[in-house]
Amino acid sequence: MSTNLSDNTASSASQLMGLLSALQNTGSQVLAAMAQVQQDTLFRFEQDFNALTSRRQRAVRLLSPDIACRFITSDFLDIDQTLTSAAVRADSQAVTLRESTTLVEANIKSTVFSSATGTVNQFGDMYQVSLTDDSMPTGIFELQLYNAQALTLLVFDATMPPGTPVIQVYGSQTGVTWEAAAGVSQNGSRVNAWFNNQSFQYLRVEITPTHPDTLSGTAFTFGLSNLNVYIVDYQLYSEFVSKPVMIAPVTSQVRFRAPAGLNYYLTLGDQLPQKVNPDDILSLPGVTDVAQNTQINTSWVLCPTGSQNPYMLPASIYPSSLDVLDVAANEYMNVAYGLDPTQLQPGLTHEYVGVQEVNLQWQLLRVPIINGDFSNESGRTFQVIYVQGPAQVPATLRVQLSSANRALTPIFTGAYLENVY
Repeated sequence: MSTNLSDNTASSASQLMGLLSALQNTGSQVLAAMAQVQQDTLFRFEQDFNALTSRRQRAVRLLSPDIACRFITSDFLDIDQTLTSAAVRADSQAVTLRESTTLVEANIKSTVFSSATGTVNQFGDMYQVSLTDDSMPTGIFELQLYNAQALTLLVFDATMPPGTPVIQVYGSQTGVTWEAAAGVSQNGSRVNAWFNNQSFQYLRVEITPTHPDTLSGTAFTFGLSNLNVYIVDYQLYSEFVSKPVMIAPVTSQVRFRAPAGLNYYLTLGDQLPQKVNPDDILSLPGVTDVAQNTQINTSWVLCPTGSQNPYMLPASIYPSSLDVLDVAANEYMNVAYGLDPTQLQPGLTHEYVGVQEVNLQWQLLRVPIINGDFSNESGRTFQVIYVQGPAQVPATLRVQLSSANRALTPIFTGAYLENVY
């Protein structure tokens, strides 16, 4: 309902005030509704972002087929806290020298966001870069503080597209020349950057994503929040010690992967700790490689050379490691667990070795092609290759961190053992 007031139309002051009051109430309701929508949207965004961060943290524990075990620093489940003297920053998946921190009052005077490519749109404290091609933009935040601050550790939360973006942090006294942070670590949205206790008034954060906001999309969202500046005094020596992490072996050797520049001591099984370096190849205790020549008897069963008794696989075999090599042809046979030659249908064209359980042990049978001729098999040699050993091998890692500079710390971000095939 509306009321028109025009020139030369009689009206009372009370009528005019009533209309203005109704308009004011309507405007207040609209503004309140918009504020509620904004609050609900930010709340849902925060929920979804926290859920994504949690999934990222859980994904750190997932093992790929090539990873034997991981030494995680993103939580305390696998850390021996009674023996660890280093400072563990689980929020950013980093371990540093034992530290004494002082929070510095750092007020931001201005924040400027830019991107060399794409169109930038701002909504609140976040920015969205839209592209027209498949390239990846680099979101650049330049922050100016009201006063220059001495800082050792910069901690902030970054809003960014999914994936594992490349994050670089710089500091400057003038805003012209920039000095890169000594180290940067990230876990989910939390980012830590370490400096050599220098005074900066300008900060620069560069984020290069690996994926857009949505699958096959062309939009990338960036944001910074919860910025904290610390002055940190580090001890000169600290240690990180893990709890025993169980390895389910599939190979007899593993390769140690870890950041360079630190001292590592690894304990495998009941062995004494041994000093290891990144990329060293280590043998797992109790795990052995086996290669045995076999031939086929008249029942099409693989037997040790010179014997008619079936070759039985040990209970300690790692099933995924089993290979059967045709020595003369130097080709690997197809291996199929549970394949019963008596149940085969006509039309088989490929050669197989079936693995059947007999009295709780595994037996190898050469599966003949339909109407196969045994005389063609009697002279062939098949090498049975596999790895056997204990079902699990415990591994414990000790990391020694040391420095001659109380304002700077080495950083340990985790390690893992990689299967060597």
